[in-house]
Amino acid sequence: MWGPRVCEETRVTVGHHLTDAMTRFARTFLGDYDVGEVLYELSETVVDVLGVDAAGVSIADADRLEFVTATNERSIQLERLQCDLQDGPCTDAWRSRQPVLVSDLETVRAWPAYRPGALEAGVRAVAALPLTAGDQTVGALDAYSATIRQWDAATVSAGRVLADMATLYIVHTRQTQDARTLNERLQHALDARVVVEQAKGVIAQRHGNVDTALERLRSYARTNRQPVHEVARRIVDGALRL
Repeated sequence: MWGPRVCEETRVTVGHHLTDAMTRFARTFLGDYDVGEVLYELSETVVDVLGVDAAGVSIADADRLEFVTATNERSIQLERLQCDLQDGPCTDAWRSRQPVLVSDLETVRAWPAYRPGALEAGVRAVAALPLTAGDQTVGALDAYSATIRQWDAATVSAGRVLADMATLYIVHTRQTQDARTLNERLQHALDARVVVEQAKGVIAQRHGNVDTALERLRSYARTNRQPVHEVARRIVDGALRL
């Protein structure tokens, strides 16, 4: 569900969340990881660190961007819309290799096919960051806000660090696995999101409030420094009650 997300993170707090995320993803990189689940978890981390309402990742396949993962149904729709149209902030960031920062979609004239869909979905601001490695651009990361937002330097810097993490995992996986295996693992990003949605349902049924279910889940994962999708699996399996 979209709604204004109050975010008064200081530079220090953003840095703290980012340091925790870097530590967690560095440890994951050294182990036996599933790139699909990692990219889903990274998109959840973008929401947490940047204080946005949703996030998504798309990767390049030849001369197109293809959707991989996003944190909720509406951001999935927006990522897929951009990939279907091959037009929008995400595709512009990918093509230009530069961040595309939109404080208020109501005030821009770009993307005449994409923009109405984004506004209808409740998005007012978007930050699209390219995933670059040397002379390659392997995709783009989107952060979505339900309210008008000025993308300050600290937030953009933190976002670029997270984009670099995504790039590292994608490039490394492409170098070590064949295309079929990579595609199968990227499917796991959507599977991880499905488990999170199931866990939200369990929490909401227990507490009678759908709106706060995801925040309860994220808060527990953040406090215990555990991946959101792993916490979600434990809830669905009945091993954890929130």
